[in-house]
Amino acid sequence: MTAAIQQSRQTRSSITLALFEIDRFPDVLMQLGPAGATEAVYSLRAACAQWTGQRGDAHLVSDSRLAILWPDCPRSEAVRLARHILATIKPWSEEEFPIASNLSLSAGLATLEVAAKNFPAAELISAAFRCLSAAQLSGGDTVKSFEF
Repeated sequence: MTAAIQQSRQTRSSITLALFEIDRFPDVLMQLGPAGATEAVYSLRAACAQWTGQRGDAHLVSDSRLAILWPDCPRSEAVRLARHILATIKPWSEEEFPIASNLSLSAGLATLEVAAKNFPAAELISAAFRCLSAAQLSGGDTVKSFEF
């Protein structure tokens, strides 16, 4: 993360950290079982990269949370990409997994438009987590974002 922020500063481009979490994950775990839920998360990880045109790799952060780092990605584009993922997951999950309701995600985005020298990566991570928490507290299936 620190290296990506330094690269962003050198190229004078923006960088966005996107965190996605599966809403109501305990329900998904109960319906699919541990192995099925793990398969769903790994399938979602690959699908997110595909849905965003291989813009960045999705990394597993927890059992139900993914992180994607989008270099050279301003806030408006990041919000558009995140909303596309949220809209696409519903029909995709209906086809892929036998669960009572479609999967949905909450997303938290933190964008650094211009990186100051020695900008701490922890600040970007913390902002993305706060936005993810706000999205979850507002009922899920939504995107919250912050820009530095």
